[in-house]
Amino acid sequence: NYEVSIPEIDFLIDEFIIYNQIFCASMTGGGFGGSVIAIAKKGTGKNLAEEIVTRYWNQFKIEAKIIS
Repeated sequence: NYEVSIPEIDFLIDEFIIYNQIFCASMTGGGFGGSVIAIAKKGTGKNLAEEIVTRYWNQFKIEAKIIS
């Protein structure tokens, strides 16, 4: 409703939600670009996040940080 996202965050959300192992993904901390939180099936999140971070780097040349 408030259009506080940015293309980089939208990219990450779109990437996360294509996986069946991800139950949900959402932006948090809007207004400053924010962060993405994703809830994944136990044991799958870190590997998926690493794959997505690689694609993120290839797309934007920005290093993302994974916090698990």
